[in-house]
Amino acid sequence: MQNAAIEMLLWRDLALFLLIFAVLGVLLGLLLVLKPFVLVSLNQLANLWVSTRYISRLFDQTLSIERWFYRHHRVMGIVVMLGASYFLYYFFVTYDKAQLLLHLQLNLSAILLDELLDALLLSVKIGGSVAWVMGVIILLRPSLLRDIEKQSNRWVSVRRATKVLDVQRVGVDDWVLKNARLTGYLLVLASLYLGFIVLRLLA
Repeated sequence: MQNAAIEMLLWRDLALFLLIFAVLGVLLGLLLVLKPFVLVSLNQLANLWVSTRYISRLFDQTLSIERWFYRHHRVMGIVVMLGASYFLYYFFVTYDKAQLLLHLQLNLSAILLDELLDALLLSVKIGGSVAWVMGVIILLRPSLLRDIEKQSNRWVSVRRATKVLDVQRVGVDDWVLKNARLTGYLLVLASLYLGFIVLRLLA
């Protein structure tokens, strides 16, 4: 009953939002038809370009912790081994799949859920075992990990990939300003249709 009431309130809020959006669309469409030059001034204020590349430069930097890691490798090895030992103890000794199946309320068949839990259990056991071995290596001979570290520490900057996206495009604005009346008529018609549909739903 409570879920139905919440759902009804959400639908009503959505309908009111769409109705306000439709009214604003009609007003903006009439402004495009009657006084398009006013929209030019508003467009210049709204089209303030803010580039994210200056902000992303702060985050696109490497953070090296290798020196600290190798200096405290014994502590890190013990911590990794303790964490892995806890996982292995829990999932090898105290894990109760039947009890977990009772607590999980998922819309899945019992066979599929049982298979998923078995796969998850196998992954955790393998991961915990690998983590325990890595903890031993970190504790005793961390230099064995240097080759793996060099391969995994290759820096890939995302700023080159996002540079293409960080470009201002004003083609739509130019087309709207050149065809202000046509755009205004279309916007008024679309907003009236949206308002009509929303009013029918609210009635």
